[in-house]
Amino acid sequence: MDAIETQLGRWNANRGWGGLCLRRSAFLGARWALRPTLAIGLALVAWLLASNLVFAQDGSSAWPPFPLPTDPKQFPRGPGGYFSMLKISFFLLLFFCWVKTTDWVNQDCQDLRLNYGLWNSLAFGVFFFCVLLFWLLPWFAVGYPLLLVGYAVPLTVYTLERNKHVPDDRKVMTPDHFRRIFSSLGGRVGVKIDVEKKASHELGPNITFLAQGGADDQADQANLIAARQSPGFLVAKEVVDQAVRLRAEQVMLEYTAAAVGVKYQIDGVWHHHNPMDREKGDPMLAVFKAIANLKPADRVSRQSGQFAAEVAGKKLACRIQSHGTQTGEAAVIAFVQEKLTFANLDELGMRGKMQEQIKEVIGRKSGFLLVSSMPAGGLTTTFDVLMQTTDRFMRNFVGVEDEARRERDVENIPMTRYDRRNGQSPADVLPKLIRAYPDVYVIRDLVNGKTVDILCDQVSDEERFVFATIRAKDATEALLRVLMLKATPDKFAKAITAVLNVRLVRKLCDKCKEAYTPPAEVLKQLGFPPGKVRALYRPPVPPPPDSEAAKQYKPCDECLAIGYRGRTAIFELVLVDEGMRQVLARQPKLDLLREASRKAGNRNIQEEGVLLLARGVTSVPELVRILKQ
Repeated sequence: MDAIETQLGRWNANRGWGGLCLRRSAFLGARWALRPTLAIGLALVAWLLASNLVFAQDGSSAWPPFPLPTDPKQFPRGPGGYFSMLKISFFLLLFFCWVKTTDWVNQDCQDLRLNYGLWNSLAFGVFFFCVLLFWLLPWFAVGYPLLLVGYAVPLTVYTLERNKHVPDDRKVMTPDHFRRIFSSLGGRVGVKIDVEKKASHELGPNITFLAQGGADDQADQANLIAARQSPGFLVAKEVVDQAVRLRAEQVMLEYTAAAVGVKYQIDGVWHHHNPMDREKGDPMLAVFKAIANLKPADRVSRQSGQFAAEVAGKKLACRIQSHGTQTGEAAVIAFVQEKLTFANLDELGMRGKMQEQIKEVIGRKSGFLLVSSMPAGGLTTTFDVLMQTTDRFMRNFVGVEDEARRERDVENIPMTRYDRRNGQSPADVLPKLIRAYPDVYVIRDLVNGKTVDILCDQVSDEERFVFATIRAKDATEALLRVLMLKATPDKFAKAITAVLNVRLVRKLCDKCKEAYTPPAEVLKQLGFPPGKVRALYRPPVPPPPDSEAAKQYKPCDECLAIGYRGRTAIFELVLVDEGMRQVLARQPKLDLLREASRKAGNRNIQEEGVLLLARGVTSVPELVRILKQ
């Protein structure tokens, strides 16, 4: 946590809201680029002086004649041109230009999340090699053009590459860029140069907002036009751009009397960012509210809406929620992927044996599969991938979901919607669907016992299959959650077939994770047999801040010094047998259900998580964090 807070703080301090620059890395990069070159130059001077001293002290030779010039304005450099101020000036001019542009490359490539190790090496290495040739070649007319090539070629190649990743107003070495430079310089001396000015909403990151939620398209367009005229429009674009660069799922804005706290949720964990002042934060939130058709002036009521953003040609769905707090206001902007990014259960992280078991369950003619997770725990994605795994072409599917909580559409599963805000539930629309004699029912969320009883009757009496979801920490708790809806225990115990629970755990960064030998006591507590596991993995441990190693330490650019990148799922599959059904019907208690599940041979969520430790996918602290939720 401290590492990412420090990292994000440096980005914001050095580049503002739109940047991701590592100030300390840039300083180290510039120092790294300067010191070797200066050392080489001093070494060459020392070598020349030493060779001259040896030559002068040689008994068989003497110093060559070096008469002083008679003209006091002539510099005493000798007939061989050993000390040409003009040539040295040309070299120093190019050298300092190279130092400046190389420092810019180092910072800019980190700002754009390019491979700064590669580009720094090219910018430094090519010029360094040309400097050596320049000093070794006795012809200035040959060496200096070579030095120019060593400077210009890497800089030009980097510029062409970085311009592909930025909007037009941030591109460099283009006609517009040079025109802006000349216009700025000309203005200082009173020369006016016309430059095409872009509208304020076209500046900044290459992000296009799309207003939604209005009564019609005309209303949405009016909201967007009003937002574009706000001084917070550019700040809003920079906040979304920052979130995309950080791979954030959500942004939280916490308003106080003096400032706006900013947090980014990355792989399910909140990370603090540098706060912004209210002068920027207030109009920024007003922009988000306007394009979501909310009331910007209302800072107290609970409001929710949605808008969209096009980032690098891809459409990003955004949901915003705001409400008043004791200190001011809080708002959360969540980024929703409209398209499913996982093709199968294997990509979600389910082990092969469990995939065989779950496919056998959903392939049955009748049954009841309950899928559960904690809030924001991967339930929707898991459920959608599970639907894609089923045979939706040979069997007739029908689905039911809340009108106010629409999810992604799945091919060949027509959805019938009810309005929970008007007191409706799935039980109100199921009778009509039953008359269509479907083979499979898909219920996005179980909300009451009446719905559960209807579905259980369909499983037991009509031999239908039911997919349903509910929120719960683990599989056995999910069973009790259904009974808490006041479902009939006997009906549910008879119909339920299996429960699939999912939790999301962060994956260690493959680039920077470190292997270590854990204590024997830790391995024993985790349940590993002696000698079974020799090493576990963890995030890298940074050196102490004041140590010499800290000066050379470079944070990982792949995970942004977090130590984790991406998430995978831990699945718990409970196959319900007769023993569990008896407990459900007679004594539905959590400890008794868990004991019955163990007797049935089911693994719990902790045992499934330990398997990820053995494979080096995650770390012990991360697994402990997930299990404590």
